Amino acid sequence: MTITIKHLYIAPAHNYYGSDEKNTADHEMIERTSIDLKANHGIDNDFYIDDKEPDKRDITLFDWSIFRVVRDEIVKGDLRPSNIQRNVFIEGVDLHTLIDKRFTIGGIEFIGSCEVPSPWMDETCADGTHDALKERAGIRARIINDGRLDLGNYELEVLGNA
Repeated sequence: MTITIKHLYIAPAHNYYGSDEKNTADHEMIERTSIDLKANHGIDNDFYIDDKEPDKRDITLFDWSIFRVVRDEIVKGDLRPSNIQRNVFIEGVDLHTLIDKRFTIGGIEFIGSCEVPSPWMDETCADGTHDALKERAGIRARIINDGRLDLGNYELEVLGNA
């Protein structure tokens, strides 16, 4: 299936530490036209590269159509994709169908591992965002081989179960 990568981001620093801890959102996500991915390491120049917790090295993917729902129906005004705090915004695929699947985008293989909802979305977007995004908050994916993602169209191929 053909998908479109609409936005790419890296995190310069860790912004949030969990739902019980204080918001430390003083570092904005940095938008890129391309990002380099390193198997078992993460996203080049991202805060989480080589993190001691392997799942922190994963890439996060967010559905562009869900971003538009958050902007138009929940925030009801201006909203930047960077407020969602995800690495890749993709149009053309239901990301939740990729959980526990091996898939490729532009020759880079991934394993979809889990949904990534976060209570702090209520602070960065609007009250009610977290609840509205249950089962639509995007996914985390393990990077299996090195490669580069650029903005634009790609073929996404599901290879099978993880």
